[in-house]
Amino acid sequence: MGSKKDHMSLDQCLEAIKQKQNAVQNIPFQSNQIGVQQQLDTLYEQSEDIKPLKKKVDDLRRSKKHVKEVPELETEYALLEDQTLQKKRCLESVLYVSEIENLFQNVQTEFEERALYLIERDGVFNSMYRREHMEQSSRMHRECVYTIRKSWNWLNTVSRCTEIHLSNAAEYHQFFHDSQYLYEDMQLYLTWLDSENMRENVETLEPSTMIKHIRDVTNRLLDYQSRVDKLSERSLDVYPIHLRKNIEEYGIKGRALVAYQHQEIQLKDGEECIILNNTDSDNWQIRCEDGREAEVPGIILVIPPPDKKAYNQVQRAKDQLVINWDTTLKRLRRQMTQYLTASAEDTTVKELYSISANQKADLMRLMNEAVQVLQPDPSQDDVDYRELVSQATSFRKILSQVKPSSKDTQNGTTLTWQANAKTLVIYKEFITYGKAYKKNLFDTREKAGVILSENTGHMYSSKAYFQMALPVVDIDIQTKETCVTRVRSELYIHERRPGKPPVPPPRRRMKLKRVASSMAGESSALSSVIKDTQSFVIVGKSDINGVILF
Repeated sequence: MGSKKDHMSLDQCLEAIKQKQNAVQNIPFQSNQIGVQQQLDTLYEQSEDIKPLKKKVDDLRRSKKHVKEVPELETEYALLEDQTLQKKRCLESVLYVSEIENLFQNVQTEFEERALYLIERDGVFNSMYRREHMEQSSRMHRECVYTIRKSWNWLNTVSRCTEIHLSNAAEYHQFFHDSQYLYEDMQLYLTWLDSENMRENVETLEPSTMIKHIRDVTNRLLDYQSRVDKLSERSLDVYPIHLRKNIEEYGIKGRALVAYQHQEIQLKDGEECIILNNTDSDNWQIRCEDGREAEVPGIILVIPPPDKKAYNQVQRAKDQLVINWDTTLKRLRRQMTQYLTASAEDTTVKELYSISANQKADLMRLMNEAVQVLQPDPSQDDVDYRELVSQATSFRKILSQVKPSSKDTQNGTTLTWQANAKTLVIYKEFITYGKAYKKNLFDTREKAGVILSENTGHMYSSKAYFQMALPVVDIDIQTKETCVTRVRSELYIHERRPGKPPVPPPRRRMKLKRVASSMAGESSALSSVIKDTQSFVIVGKSDINGVILF
């Protein structure tokens, strides 16, 4: 054993580490650039103070005088390093956003410099000023002043477009940030389910402990479900800002935020168009509803929802939640089986001989229901369940020999099994919640309905091809289970540009190669397969996203 001084040194080191943990945690978050930078500087100073602690921890480990205490010290120091790194990354993320403040500052400076320059600039019409042409010069001067005033007003309009783009970008980031945080949270939950404590056999005989445990996991999964549902609702309003850098091959729908016109085009506020090319970040080539094509500033256009990436992110979260429900059910079923088996073994038989007929019937019903509800998959050989069945059989045999009394009896055994009945009810509620969620998810994905009709007039016609969404297959790293996201109800419509031959989607192109090999010599039939330009009519849509379900 080390000296008292050595023990104090270790204790002081542990206390210093915990103080640094609190100091890192208490560094506040700021939203403006200067405030965030100041907090990063503070964190950097804290990081420098941590380095001597690392040396002290290493010295204590090498001294071999505190074999039992050093692991705790190392754990606390590792936690301190992890917290410092997480805080640094969080502050850097906030700084990355708040640095946009500089861009606005530069724009504001540019506004003022141009206004000052125009005031100090020589008169525009000095070289034209002639007494005999005063009227014409005066009219031109007035028109110039009015036009400059309109230009400043136009910049106000453009600034409102900037506010919209800022809001869309913020919502895009927050949506995917929240969805990733939710997904990681559900992954951590699975890790907890697979922990050593959760794998151990149930030793408690207290019904209240089991009730609290089942309610806790139920509430946690219901919280995940609520977050997934809210995320699903938000996904409908996420603007696909990633498409502003790379649009689809066949163009994509856009919408004007403001009225805009020049010599080649005239757009109304809210008018829809097709974005043909946005490789130039400043000016985009579009096609209006009347077929005219021209370039317009990209800032006045938005690509409206829905966003396919947001949709896939929600489906991923929903599928992960299904895995969480199923995995939790397996763990709870095992724990309930072990708990009821232990409770039956611990039952005082003598106290059963004084129960009433109603109590006897309730116990018989409870054991039968427990055996039925906790039954595993027939293909599984569950040792715990076989033990429960054995105990239930013995328990029912004892009950069958009981001659019931006329009055209900209240003793330790009857009170315990009344609580066990409540525990089983809460467990069944958990099963109901899980089944309801999976059924609702299945019904949502399996809905079908054709909404095309030839009797409704032409609302919009186009020559395009349809493409079914491919299913997403994920393998959970914890459970090693394969989960397939079925999206048979989703259909993508790809519009072709004028002047280009129709190109089938990848899956159809592979199919056409096989068709071509089997139709050698039948060029007319092959041509009709490859160049499918039959017009179709869209007369409605199934939801606000404009996705046709069939």
